[in-house]
Amino acid sequence: MQNKNPKNRNSMKTKFVVLIIIAGIITACTLTWVFTAYRDIEKVHKNAPAYFQKSGFTIQAYEGYEGDPFLGGHDWYIVKDKNGYSYEMYLAEWRGFLMMYDVKCLNAVQNTK
Repeated sequence: MQNKNPKNRNSMKTKFVVLIIIAGIITACTLTWVFTAYRDIEKVHKNAPAYFQKSGFTIQAYEGYEGDPFLGGHDWYIVKDKNGYSYEMYLAEWRGFLMMYDVKCLNAVQNTK
């Protein structure tokens, strides 16, 4: 038996079109995230040792990488300065320059004399 109510058929078509539009928006957002969030990983990872050495730090540990659609890809490190203080931070590229973000001293109280 066929449904002869045209209002019901139009309602189903409208729901289908809305579902397709929502799926398109989700796909566009996902693709934007994928193509922008990890865009600088290789550059940051390649230049990090020289950057930290020039800044007076030695790398103690590499903790991994993370992606952000605004900052791009960034690497997490634990580094040590010449006074023995250890810092956890991430290194990211911003407008052509490497920058340190979210810097936390891990042993400030321990190293006081």
